[in-house]
Amino acid sequence: MMEKRSTDIHGKNSSGGAMDLSILTISKICAKIFMVILIVFSLSACSLTTTRASKSSAKHSGKSYVINGKRYYILSSAEGFKEKGQASWYGEPFHGRKTANGETYDMNKISAAHKTLPLNTWVEVKNLDNNKTMALRINDRGPFIEGRIIDLSKAAAEEMGMLKAGVARVSLRAITGDKAKQLAAKEGRVNAEVAQKQGTAGKTASRQAPAPAAGGGGSYYGVQVSSTSDPEQAQKLLSALKGYFSNVKLDTKYQNGAPHFFVYVDGLKSQNEADSLKRSLALMGYNQTKIVAR
Repeated sequence: MMEKRSTDIHGKNSSGGAMDLSILTISKICAKIFMVILIVFSLSACSLTTTRASKSSAKHSGKSYVINGKRYYILSSAEGFKEKGQASWYGEPFHGRKTANGETYDMNKISAAHKTLPLNTWVEVKNLDNNKTMALRINDRGPFIEGRIIDLSKAAAEEMGMLKAGVARVSLRAITGDKAKQLAAKEGRVNAEVAQKQGTAGKTASRQAPAPAAGGGGSYYGVQVSSTSDPEQAQKLLSALKGYFSNVKLDTKYQNGAPHFFVYVDGLKSQNEADSLKRSLALMGYNQTKIVAR
């Protein structure tokens, strides 16, 4: 285009080839400068994109999943996580189905779904429309709708005052450390109470706690948290668990003439209570537990 324009100008001038040569030279120089600028800009853009990607990928655990053709990367840690956006809630037809962490979804219990936070992360959710705040645990994946950052259970949505509206503006903050352990322990106690009520519904329950049967006859249940030959380690664990549970015990048994120490959360009246407590202990980081008949 520039060369065509030079030829046209030259056709209207009688001064000869000098001006034509000058214009052609300037045009070529300008074109080269433009190409250099374009290349530099492209390289800068590529460098910037790579830097951003590397910073972002450092936060990922390497685990991912695909929904509707889009890949979601799970964060390696919830530490310091904050987010703002829209919350929604879900009920039927998901009620009774398995959640992403293997639990059975109960829309009448407090829980939530998030796309990338590690499962079983505790988060504080604040409704920015009415300032209501609550803590809940992520046990599922979603919502997969543009602009929405968290899906609450029906019970959670009702408590947050957004059941009727369906959506609300919220802020999220991850809860980690001792506070998360306290919440897990509290959830375990609540679930154990619910399981106990369900197990005794329609039956006449004794007013007295069942006495332990000699030799472990299975009158009640306990969850063994640790088995160790180190008395100091056993005492530390005992003290730590007493900060969360009331009925924590330390048993000493002799194996081959040497003392062995067993730490239990005790006095559970049904298998359902024990199962619920075992799950809560796992959320607190105690993964080597087992249920025992006492």
